[in-house]
Amino acid sequence: MKWDWDVSLKSAIRIGIRPAEYNEMTPHELNLCIHAFNEDQKIQSEDKLTIAYMNAYWHRVEKLPSLKQVLGQEPVKKKMTDKEMFNWVKALNAMLGGTIQKGGE
Repeated sequence: MKWDWDVSLKSAIRIGIRPAEYNEMTPHELNLCIHAFNEDQKIQSEDKLTIAYMNAYWHRVEKLPSLKQVLGQEPVKKKMTDKEMFNWVKALNAMLGGTIQKGGE
């Protein structure tokens, strides 16, 4: 296969390589840049498709989840005091049918 310099220059310009940069590249480097560009285009296309899919999904949902939930941000949990923790343990113990012994015996 014969190398076509005009086609390769057009390809370089199409993917955003300036002619001055093109003149410093080997055909192998240009080929690598074209493959990297094509991979990026595929990722961008998949991202756009995902956004369109989620947009269509959210139009059909009766109640939207919170934006923090969608972005994966968990609300900051309040730390329990010792007294709250003790009350929680007592309630859990009672739910499971346990007994409370005074003095740790």
